[in-house]
Amino acid sequence: MQIIRPLIQKWENLCQGNKFLFFLYAKPYRKAVAREAELANITSTDKVLNIGCGALPFTAYYLQKITRAKVIAIDNDRSAVEQAAILLSDLELKNNIELKTMTGTEAVTNLDYNVVVAALQTANKEKILARISETKTNDNWKFVLREPRERVAGQYDSLSSDIPYADQAKQYFPTFSKSVMLTANSLSKAVISDV
Repeated sequence: MQIIRPLIQKWENLCQGNKFLFFLYAKPYRKAVAREAELANITSTDKVLNIGCGALPFTAYYLQKITRAKVIAIDNDRSAVEQAAILLSDLELKNNIELKTMTGTEAVTNLDYNVVVAALQTANKEKILARISETKTNDNWKFVLREPRERVAGQYDSLSSDIPYADQAKQYFPTFSKSVMLTANSLSKAVISDV
């Protein structure tokens, strides 16, 4: 039974359209996103795809603010993307972060990026990873994702323990304890081709 995700969604719905609540909610994530940017060595020359931005796109916001990279934030919930667009416009960031309604698999197949940063609640992480590996013509991509803590693992999609990652960053959240990075070099094609 999933409890955490609906509670977070209710909280995020309360914060929609309120800049003060957005910054209050987003503040703890600043250091987490900074660790992820450092983990993937994201710079202003990168094109970052943020999967699962929701109505409060704080990961996309901090990725752009910290790194000055081009950020495309996606979510499969059209209403959430519409709310995120309003918020980014209020924050005068609408021109710096592109928003799209699509699934993670569609995004990694059809958009131009070299780094993917996926939210904890992202579903089908292994399918997304397989699509990245299948569709990227070069091996310079990076996939950063938050892995759930063991006690809440049943609430979120997680990678198989058989999939090797290139590096990780420790995180200090009740729901996730690390962000992991996968690259073409860190993966065995045999492991992800069976997904």
